[in-house]
Amino acid sequence: MPPIDEIEASYASEPQSLTRVTRLLLWLAALFALVMALLPQPPVLPGAASDKAQHMLAFAVLSLLSALAYPQRRLGEIFIAMAVFGALIEVLQLIPALGRSADIADWIADCGASLAVLVVIGGVRWLAGQSGRASRNPV
Repeated sequence: MPPIDEIEASYASEPQSLTRVTRLLLWLAALFALVMALLPQPPVLPGAASDKAQHMLAFAVLSLLSALAYPQRRLGEIFIAMAVFGALIEVLQLIPALGRSADIADWIADCGASLAVLVVIGGVRWLAGQSGRASRNPV
C-alpha cells in the first residue's frame, strides 16, 4: 500500500492536471470555431442546425470550458473575452477573399449564449459558496 503522502500528493495534482486538460480543450475548441467560421464553404455538421443555433452552441461550449479552465477569472472577464472573440470572427468574415459575410445577429447570438451559460455557472458558484459557509458555520 502506498504511503499516505503519495496518495495526498496524487489527489493534490489531479485538479491541476484537470485544469491543463480543460485549457487544452478550450483552445482546441476555440481554434475549431474560428476555422469553421472562416472557411469559405464550411462542411455541414450532423443535425444541420441553423446558423444561429451553431453559433449559440459554440459559444456556450467555449464559455463553459473557459469557466472550467480558468476558475480564478471573474465571469464578467470571461464574458468580455467571448464577446471580443465573437466580434473578431464577424470582423474577419468581412475579408472578401473568405467569401463570408458578417452578421450582427450572429454576434448577439454568441453573446446571448455566453451570458446564459455564465449566469448558470455564477449561480452554481454562489450555491457552492453558500453550502461551504454553512458547513463551516453551523447554526
